[in-house]
Amino acid sequence: RSTVNIAQGAPAPEANRIEGSIPAMAPGQSIATSGGEPVPVTITPVSDQKLAVVEGDGWSMAVNVNSDQGGVEPAEGGALLKLVRNETALVSGSGFMPGTRADVWLFSDPTLLGTVTIDENGEFTGEVNIDPNMIPVGDHTLQLQGVGEDGYVKAANMGVLVDDPAEAVTDTATASLTFLWWIVAAVLVVLVLVA
Repeated sequence: RSTVNIAQGAPAPEANRIEGSIPAMAPGQSIATSGGEPVPVTITPVSDQKLAVVEGDGWSMAVNVNSDQGGVEPAEGGALLKLVRNETALVSGSGFMPGTRADVWLFSDPTLLGTVTIDENGEFTGEVNIDPNMIPVGDHTLQLQGVGEDGYVKAANMGVLVDDPAEAVTDTATASLTFLWWIVAAVLVVLVLVA
């Protein structure tokens, strides 16, 4: 009996082979695949911890939204995740092949948020940043994927909302208001000079 090592390819989004495309989930929807084929999973939202846990057959993954404005809410498809640009999310999992890699993607335009090496216990923990230069505000699909102990890639796909931090919006409003006051002041100075 000998061990067969299959080299893991370069990071790439995992497609749903039945549909022949990368999953596109509406916020709150989800689908998981094993070897590209849909498999049943349990998705548990833990709102007070801003956590979504995906449990498959012998494997699990979790996303922890690390932002004051972000969060996780129950949804018909399992969990609705709200991510915030320029903030981070913690990802973790267990039941994967030691020494392989877990990848975290966000699409529609596939963007690799990060990769984490699976430890000798088949577990991983990492942090990804929602880069505002690469990730537009709107609806996206978050994909966590890793090689299961059976050698098949397990992928959890969840529809997420990505928003800007509230401060950025407030700063813009404050800047507009300041600019408006400068215009008012300039008009008053002109009126005083004319008078």
